[in-house]
Amino acid sequence: MIWAIADFHGRVQRRIGGDATLVTSMDAVFLPPGYSCREDEVGTNGIGTALESDPAARCNAP
Repeated sequence: MIWAIADFHGRVQRRIGGDATLVTSMDAVFLPPGYSCREDEVGTNGIGTALESDPAARCNAP
């Protein structure tokens, strides 16, 4: 499992957990630190959904 922590602008600040292979795969799908996950920029995604929700939401994936 890996957690991606984003700021209130939707930019990934930190990733926590996962082995080296998983962390490398997160870079391959454009989730490195500094990447913007705003839905108006990249489409629907978990971080963007949490930003758009009022109140904020936590999104889990299988």
